[in-house]
Amino acid sequence: MNSQKTSFRKKFFQTLDVGKNTLRYGKLALNKQLVKMPLAEITDEFAFSLAPDGWNYFSVILDELSAKPEIALENTLFYKFFTHPQINQIQTLNELLTLGRPNAFISDGHPFYLGTYPWGGLTPDVCSKGGTPFGWYYDQVSGEMTRDLWGYKKTLWYQPNDRYTIEFDWNLTAKYFSSIKKGYKPIRFLSFPSVSLLVRHNGEQRGIIVDGHHRLPILKYLGYKEVRVEITQVIREEEIDDWYYVKRKICSKSQALEIFQSFFLLNGKERLDHLQLHKK
Repeated sequence: MNSQKTSFRKKFFQTLDVGKNTLRYGKLALNKQLVKMPLAEITDEFAFSLAPDGWNYFSVILDELSAKPEIALENTLFYKFFTHPQINQIQTLNELLTLGRPNAFISDGHPFYLGTYPWGGLTPDVCSKGGTPFGWYYDQVSGEMTRDLWGYKKTLWYQPNDRYTIEFDWNLTAKYFSSIKKGYKPIRFLSFPSVSLLVRHNGEQRGIIVDGHHRLPILKYLGYKEVRVEITQVIREEEIDDWYYVKRKICSKSQALEIFQSFFLLNGKERLDHLQLHKK
């Protein structure tokens, strides 16, 4: 009897959750915050793009699994990228966006920790706080411990050469791919990827992935050209004076603009080329 009550309560609250999510996504659609977006205009938080000419490290997992399903992790480009010394020496967003581009930023610019941006963060709540700083260098400077910020060793960029984390993301991507290739049904499960939308003066857009780091590369691999996403916030170039770090005069407008523009100019391949991993 108790098990029947437990089962009923579980189904009851699941039904409530579905109802709440349906209402939520309905409101988002009405407010044009649940929209179809070309995958070519979507990139991740460090400008590794899903465009046809881009290079995204989760996409490479699918290429390697398809070519050689039994490949040893240590022999993959995914593993070699995240264990490369130059990747593991990166301390800030500035360094990651300028890898192989020595003349990209002004030398006295503000050093942005990983997880922080001139406008703040990738969602309104963290945007108003200046982002969510993380990484081994941030911890070294601040005395914090952000390795497990999103779960035990689940922060891939914290200190990229951690084998546990690399293997976790490899296996998770493979698991998601096995599921999604049978049919992608976000409406049925009421679970849509989300992006923070950057908008240039000329109207050009770039969606930075907030949620969907594995799903979106898989959809690209499966041939999708566009996907419905939730817009968490819109960061407009014309509103630069109100960006978190600019408004507080922590960084210059020129540096803020250069970081902003990097998400339109970079696609990930330039950093892969710099490391020359694909040529070995």
